[in-house]
Amino acid sequence: MSLLTANGLGRSFGATSIFADIDLRIEAGDRIGLVGPNGEGKTTLLKLIAGIDPPTAGEMHRRRDLRVSYLAQDDGQPPAAQTLWESTLSAFAQLRELERQMHEQATRLVDDDALRRYAQMQAEFERRDGYIYESRIKQILEGLGFGEQDLHRPLPEFSGGQRTRAALGRLLLESPDLLLLDEPTNYLDLQAVEWLEHWLSEASASYVIVSHDRYFLDRVSGRIWEMAFGRLETY
Repeated sequence: MSLLTANGLGRSFGATSIFADIDLRIEAGDRIGLVGPNGEGKTTLLKLIAGIDPPTAGEMHRRRDLRVSYLAQDDGQPPAAQTLWESTLSAFAQLRELERQMHEQATRLVDDDALRRYAQMQAEFERRDGYIYESRIKQILEGLGFGEQDLHRPLPEFSGGQRTRAALGRLLLESPDLLLLDEPTNYLDLQAVEWLEHWLSEASASYVIVSHDRYFLDRVSGRIWEMAFGRLETY
């Protein structure tokens, strides 16, 4: 099943063409490594796929309900005054709203209709792994090198690299259909890179990863897109 297709895709800035006439397709379960020299438009292509920037030529079609998460190279920008824990909790905003509604409904179990509504909410909450989402947060943050002592530290206290790792953790927790990662290993030590490799090997999401780490891409990619001379080749 196709998640996204593009035909004749092009992007230019003024008179400068970054790339042109690119055709691509991302299928469910695809694991794609995106490589090429600096300046060839890899980040630009990710932003088009993510829907952040529009193409200047061609057409792109996404599955109607497609959920896309994108990690930029500069996701370590100064954040709002949240703690690490509060930031990662935001990945479960809808689930936490359901949890709030469940608690509210539990105080009004006065008839069969109220009991039925509560049972439906509870079943949906359980189906979405609502009873383990906090343990999932801790597991992913630990894998990315954060300790228990970091959970309630304000994000502005962390370095830019640590904030990028926090952003990566939040994206992994969002459980998107398509994950776009721009140089995700830049701020990871060897142990965290190995953890990320394992996580990606078990992920149900499709993904496109930009990286100059060929060993990493060999381990996590099923095929390679190479951008060079304004074109995209698939291997």
